[in-house]
Amino acid sequence: MQTLLLVIGAFLGLIAALIAVKVLIERARRQTRDRLTQIAAGRHERKLAGARSFGQRSKGAGQVRGNGALALFDDELVFVQLIPKVEIRVPRKDITDVGKVAAFNGKSGGAELLVVEWRTGAGDDTDAAAWQLSDLRGWLEALELPRPDATDAGAPDEIDG
Repeated sequence: MQTLLLVIGAFLGLIAALIAVKVLIERARRQTRDRLTQIAAGRHERKLAGARSFGQRSKGAGQVRGNGALALFDDELVFVQLIPKVEIRVPRKDITDVGKVAAFNGKSGGAELLVVEWRTGAGDDTDAAAWQLSDLRGWLEALELPRPDATDAGAPDEIDG
């Protein structure tokens, strides 16, 4: 009889732990959606998807991968991670390169990753981040569109006639 009570107690404890984890994950998702809504501030996203982050180059290989939301606005690329809370915001005009890689920061995920590199300040300083997405091709295409304030040094502003 004692063994049966122990088994039932362990089972109920496991169920309670699973419910607690589910509640915490749902709270993190809600907070991520709320944060993304705040960041959007009335802007409409051109593209929005769930994404798995493989980290930011400047923070090194010790970062934990994390799920979150990746959003592309006309003027900004934004990633908000669920757990741990991480936020990456990149003005589109600062994006210097977009591509795909098999691994990033020493981590791979069995699928190609979107990698975005951007200027971080004066000079040639850059940083990069990578994400695993279900629509990699669509993201590559969306990010390759002309970016606001991007200049084309080879094309004149006006043609004098």
